[in-house]
Amino acid sequence: MQEALLMNINAIGIDKEDYSVNATIYNLKWFEKNFKFKAKWKVYHQDSRYLINFLREKPNVVATEPYMGVFFKKLPSSRQAIKVIREVEPLYFSVLSQLKSLGVKTVVFIVPRFVTSDRKLLRLDFPRILKRTGFNIISPFEKIKMPVVYRKREGNIEREIYILNNTK
Repeated sequence: MQEALLMNINAIGIDKEDYSVNATIYNLKWFEKNFKFKAKWKVYHQDSRYLINFLREKPNVVATEPYMGVFFKKLPSSRQAIKVIREVEPLYFSVLSQLKSLGVKTVVFIVPRFVTSDRKLLRLDFPRILKRTGFNIISPFEKIKMPVVYRKREGNIEREIYILNNTK
């Protein structure tokens, strides 16, 4: 959100967890005091699976790192990773369906993938979710293939970064 605000793009944050909402508001108030920008921001204490019930603004672009499951202190077992995948798939489907209903044109969506303790690579079937919701993967840069994979040095999950287009 801070990067969008610095580019004078209005920003909306949504989270259903009290701690995350309060921390975001605290950080953005600090940001307002320390940086100059004209854009506006708002944080909703809501569940993103029900965007159309509360979101009055229609965003043109959404960038999100949704809930990616429980935090792992070490590499998860295959069973643990599969459990998380089964937990987040319906959430991702619901959020993308809501964004589709709102007519959002472009979405940057981050999806977890898991290297397990037995060295398997487990991923959710994100292309199936995209097919069901009508979003397509786009690559705005010829030499960069989607998804872009990112892993924090000390992290135990990898992230796949997708840029999506609403096909209407």
